[in-house]
Amino acid sequence: MEVVIRLVETERIAGESIALSIKNALEEESINIKDCKGQAYDSTASMSSDRKWVQTFFKKWALYADYQGCVLHYLNLTICYGCEISSIRNMMDSCQQLFSFSDNLPKRQRFIHRVISTQAPELKKTKLKNLCKTRWLERHSTFNTVDELYIYIIHTLDETVTPSDDIDLYDDLEPKSWNWDSETRSKANGWTHIY
Repeated sequence: MEVVIRLVETERIAGESIALSIKNALEEESINIKDCKGQAYDSTASMSSDRKWVQTFFKKWALYADYQGCVLHYLNLTICYGCEISSIRNMMDSCQQLFSFSDNLPKRQRFIHRVISTQAPELKKTKLKNLCKTRWLERHSTFNTVDELYIYIIHTLDETVTPSDDIDLYDDLEPKSWNWDSETRSKANGWTHIY
């Protein structure tokens, strides 16, 4: 069972500073640091390195707190690199490419937001999410967002390739008022053929 003890703002991101923040938070909660039997972080060097990073400093205060890499982080990396199911890999790649397409230019972001807010004003989500490389829970959230916004994504791509006369979408302006560049039209056209 995991329990959040406290959220701590650190002044620096150096190993010693983070380790001291953890130590101070435990002490303020009357938890004896010497009783700690383990420590686990993601596998970034700033947390897990055995030189001057968090786990090394923490080990000085808690002799029995051996470092274990975050199991979920390692599991996620293993699944990512070991996934041989092409349909899953392709879906993940597509979600990442869709995010990159919409996130690359603020104009594209505004347009998808406009399509969603015009066609489904009740929706709170109006932006695609990046595909997190280290957390499956975040990936799940990305997939849910794509699923929820799917018809609006398709409509956005269609409108980018072939603008309609949708007055709500274009504010009584000519559909050409967005003036999409050839790269945007070409990529959107490619996406419409995939979906």
